[in-house]
Amino acid sequence: MHLTTWNILFELFKSNLLNDSTYPNATYETDKLVQNVAYDGEKVSVTYLDTKSINARVLRANLIIAANGGHSTVRKLFISDIISKYVEYIT
Repeated sequence: MHLTTWNILFELFKSNLLNDSTYPNATYETDKLVQNVAYDGEKVSVTYLDTKSINARVLRANLIIAANGGHSTVRKLFISDIISKYVEYIT
């Protein structure tokens, strides 16, 4: 049996992405409230609110990884018909 935690996976992924010279423009953003995600030609545009400055901004990128949980705004934008259901266990 192999066990891990989200924190271990997250730190491994983040450190590998940010330290990989293949992706010199990779960034890790926090304190952002995603409002919309849309395809913009060959890029993806993310409209978000910076919760520290309270300014709305748009980010254009080749790849966006939104890891903000089961009640994610991004999840609702792409899969709006899925409803969370409590299943009486915790993993």
